[in-house]
This record gives sequence, C-alpha cells and structure tokens, in this order.
Amino acid sequence: ALLDERGTVSYRDLAGRVRAYAGWAVRQEIMPGDTVCLLLPNCADYLAIWLGIARVGGVAALVNTNLVGAALAHCLGIVAPRHVIVGAALLDNFAAARDTLAADVRCWAHGGDGLGLARIEAEIAVHGPPAPDSLETAAPTLGDRALYIYTSGTTGLPKAASVSHFRLMQWSHWFAGMMDVRPDDRMYDCL
Repeated sequence: ALLDERGTVSYRDLAGRVRAYAGWAVRQEIMPGDTVCLLLPNCADYLAIWLGIARVGGVAALVNTNLVGAALAHCLGIVAPRHVIVGAALLDNFAAARDTLAADVRCWAHGGDGLGLARIEAEIAVHGPPAPDSLETAAPTLGDRALYIYTSGTTGLPKAASVSHFRLMQWSHWFAGMMDVRPDDRMYDCL
C-alpha cells in the first residue's frame, strides 16, 4: 500500500494501523464531527491516523507543516480541535501556538518526545488494533465532513475548507479515471 524511506506497508498492515488509530479515537471519545488537527510530516502513519479518525466519524484537519507563529495558531484555532497530533520535527514550531489553544485540547507527539506531550505511538502500542469488526461506531455517511484543508493564505490568514466524504470519493474517482489508474500502478507523493 505504501512505501517510504523506512520501508513498505502492506494493505493488511495499513488496515491494522487504521483500526489501531480508530481504537485510539474511540478511547479518546472522539465523536462524529469532532476535529483532530494533524501537524505531521509525510509518513505512513499520517494516512493511517487520518483514516482511523475518519472511520469513527471524526474530522482530520490537515495543517500545513510550513506554518509558524500566528498563522499556525490561527489554523489550529479556527477548527476548534479536541486533539492535536504533532510530528516530532514540528514540536518547536508548535510550542508557541500551543498556548493559544483551549485548555481542554489534548496534544500528542508522534515520532519523538517533546514539550511533555504524550506519545501517540505508545498509546497505540498499549492497546493494539481492535478486531476488524469490533469498533462499535456508525460509519460516516457521504454527507458527513471528512477533512478540513486550508487555503494558501495569500490574501490573509489561511481559511479552513470543509471537505465531505462525498467530495473525497468524487475526487478519487475523477482522478483514477483521468489517470487510468490500474492495480499495478504506483503513485509518488512528493509532498
């Protein structure tokens, strides 16, 4: 399913990681419509976290990793997250913005320690992935919000655009059809 500098992730392994992060979301009482900000560099767990959150009806806010200071604080705040997951390499950038978050926002580190944040991988390791059919949550509908993605901020601070599951499916089918994607094709994500 995925390749990166650390190795290969099979579809089976990706599905297990998605279930593990969905289990984490359930334990954190993430409800349909609740937002979790992802401030992470590109990695296999990025996709697994996003899909795990979506599996239980949560909304992943895909925060631009180049943001700092007021722009980062703005992007985190406008979506009113319940949780923020920060990659270890971005902890310094996040430190100043953290003080602007509501007191009840839970912050997690991914890929390393810092700022006294709990490590999300440690939480996942304790519980592991639940059985494939054991998550007792209703699957999101096509009309439900799936993501927040942000505008570039060229005319002011970035704005959070709401993307439904329907639009994700529509874009996926459009892209696959336009590119004539086949099962043996490999796509490269340069971001």
